[in-house]
Amino acid sequence: MLVVHPSSTCDVCLEPYSWDAIATTPHSIACGHVFCNQCLRNLNPRNCPLCRRPFVIERIRKLHVDVSTDHHALLQSSTDLEVRQLAESIAAVSTDSADDEARQEVIQRVSTWLESHPLDTHRVLRESVSLLQRYVALKAAVVTLREERDAFKYKWKTSEQRRKQDKNEAKAQEDSLKSSIAETSRTYNQQVNSSHNCNLRSYGIFRIFTVRCGNS
Repeated sequence: MLVVHPSSTCDVCLEPYSWDAIATTPHSIACGHVFCNQCLRNLNPRNCPLCRRPFVIERIRKLHVDVSTDHHALLQSSTDLEVRQLAESIAAVSTDSADDEARQEVIQRVSTWLESHPLDTHRVLRESVSLLQRYVALKAAVVTLREERDAFKYKWKTSEQRRKQDKNEAKAQEDSLKSSIAETSRTYNQQVNSSHNCNLRSYGIFRIFTVRCGNS
């Protein structure tokens, strides 16, 4: 069985070969050159793109892509690169200056990526995104507590202002009442003095009248 390396590409379309997509599976022709199935069937006339030797489309031979250890190593390397990039994106939004919307976007992206992998894999990445989620939740809680604190301070300030205002109003009422009492006292004293003077004058007149009557 003829095979090709997984990193090989078609010399016509330059796309990598695949074993599961019919259009991109590698096929060899009579001259020995290899191209993808789709490119060979689209050629007109049926001549090799490299050596120009004619071929019959019905006689092309399907090859197989080698998915050996090297290919698995490439896949693992690609996965490791994705993990590293995701970890770096988490680190980038873990600072206080990062935007909350950016944090949510990273959490969503990493969580979606992890959902496509077994739960027992990429433990460090899972712990990292979990810590980021906790950080976001704690930050939201801090914001809520700060808002509640500011609301309490505003209520206390308003209450203190109202208390001072009530105190000033009570003081003004007290001063007004004292002023009224003082004014009433002055008026009363004036009336008492006036009445006393009037009585004295009346008594004096009465005495004079009595003396005169007695003399006569």
